[in-house]
Amino acid sequence: TQSLETNVITFKKDVTPISDCGYKVDVKPTIDFGYIIAGCKNDSVWLMKIDEFGNTQWESTYGLLDYWGDRTIIQSSDGGYVLACWTGILKTNNFGELEWIKKGVEGNQNKYPYFEDVIEHSNGSFYAVGGPVTPSNNFSVGGQAVLVKMNQNGSVLKTKFYGGNCEDDLFRSVLESNDNRLILTGEKGHGNESF
Repeated sequence: TQSLETNVITFKKDVTPISDCGYKVDVKPTIDFGYIIAGCKNDSVWLMKIDEFGNTQWESTYGLLDYWGDRTIIQSSDGGYVLACWTGILKTNNFGELEWIKKGVEGNQNKYPYFEDVIEHSNGSFYAVGGPVTPSNNFSVGGQAVLVKMNQNGSVLKTKFYGGNCEDDLFRSVLESNDNRLILTGEKGHGNESF
């Protein structure tokens, strides 16, 4: 009989001394069998690329504020990386060199989108979701969930808000369905309760 070996650890890497986030880091596998790690350092977005053995290939910080909250990173079809966090979204090439940053929400760089997730759609666009965000100059509604569509160059193609008079409407995740549509999940927060 053939036995299966369990609990095989290829490597162990502690990034807590490097990443000083007040919240979690995000780790995703990369097409070269390595990993990309997203966190924060000195109140800025921080990325580290490691190989399949845990050796650091590069790391860098970027001019996008980040010290807490959710963040997510994906590898884009061109081999680069797209990170979305509570203050905005950025894209790098595969060597971690910055290609573009979008801070805030369309029309207001000082309003945070609180992004929770980002995908690259088969149509080539990036879709980022988050919230709660109060639409510009519309304080009659509460914080709404936000969906932002961007092209490969970081230009915002569309920003759409969802929700009503709840204070904390937000999207937690986005994915592409088998028929190329978007599936958004989230929650409505009414006071201290979520639905």
